[in-house]
Amino acid sequence: MRWVEPLSLQIMEKKRVTRFIGTKQNETPEKEIEQLQNQLWLSELKVESLDRMIDIAEKELKISIRKKSGTKQSRKSKANTKK
Repeated sequence: MRWVEPLSLQIMEKKRVTRFIGTKQNETPEKEIEQLQNQLWLSELKVESLDRMIDIAEKELKISIRKKSGTKQSRKSKANTKK
């Protein structure tokens, strides 16, 4: 899957940038807001990237990955739930 590696590398690079930016206690509120907005943008980019990766995987592999609305969670047997 040729699209996974480049996209995941971009996401990992953004995570490193986000961690590096971090907030410092002596920063002005405006600077902290700017950094938080940047972190929010990066988080939204990650969600969009993951959604696209799922879409591509579903199309190329012809499988359903996302949970369909209205489906019920599978029930575990009583033997597995008791300890």
